[in-house]
Amino acid sequence: MKFIINYSDTSFRRYMSRRSVNPFITKTEKIVLKAMKDLRINPKKVPVFILTFRHGKIDGDANLTRYPEHRIVELTVNLHFIRYSDNKAVRNIIYHELGHLRDMIDPRFNYRPAKVDNMSAHFFKKFVTLWNISIDSRLNKKRLPSAIWGRKEDIVYFGISDKIVKKIWGKRITYNNLVKYAKTF
Repeated sequence: MKFIINYSDTSFRRYMSRRSVNPFITKTEKIVLKAMKDLRINPKKVPVFILTFRHGKIDGDANLTRYPEHRIVELTVNLHFIRYSDNKAVRNIIYHELGHLRDMIDPRFNYRPAKVDNMSAHFFKKFVTLWNISIDSRLNKKRLPSAIWGRKEDIVYFGISDKIVKKIWGKRITYNNLVKYAKTF
């Protein structure tokens, strides 16, 4: 796997134009590599992995983007979050995002990017909420870093039934099942 570190222009000027690399950037690189190992992400399925550090607004603290046509994956991380959060929070978000990648490349999950692109914004939010719950509950079950407490808040906020939670909590489920369950609330 080719592992590339990328910086937005602002990030580079602010953090990398100094003589030494900021320790929180090196720490993040190590967390990503350890998470990929812990999650058993097959490097042959991800020939190019780009870790992008961005300063300023991104959607959330980290985003995972997969470019299947080029077999490239990019994890964009908000430098402000990385710099001012404790190690646990940084590990939680990185393991969570790479949990999405693990599912995407697993043929049993049967990920369908074209169908995701055609979802309405409201339905997509419900779908992703269930997927997030599934990922973090599985990470928690394996005693890996996870954002499990935030997922419990999502269950209450979205009014997800106990029946659906029991079907996905700590279990490996398929893309089609996530879609089916998202239609029920």
